[in-house]
Amino acid sequence: MVGHAGENTKAGQELFLAHCQHCHGAQGEGNGELADYLDPPPADLTSARTQVRTDEELRTIIMEGRPGAKMTGYEIFEDDEIINLVAFIRSLGK
Repeated sequence: MVGHAGENTKAGQELFLAHCQHCHGAQGEGNGELADYLDPPPADLTSARTQVRTDEELRTIIMEGRPGAKMTGYEIFEDDEIINLVAFIRSLGK
């Protein structure tokens, strides 16, 4: 599925399932298999709180992590992969 120029939601989903689902859950609801061990718990990416963030805010969180949370930065991703991850996160909105 392709959205804006350069976005590939399917590729973003594949990255998400490989790197993010363990904490955020396969559907991004913050209920992955490691969620019970994290304090604070992982963000529910389907929530309005996440969905109102700008693409740049989401990009920064993915790259740098979340202060005060267990989420570390994922500097391993290329720019196009970040664009795809953000596109997939957008597709999770309720």
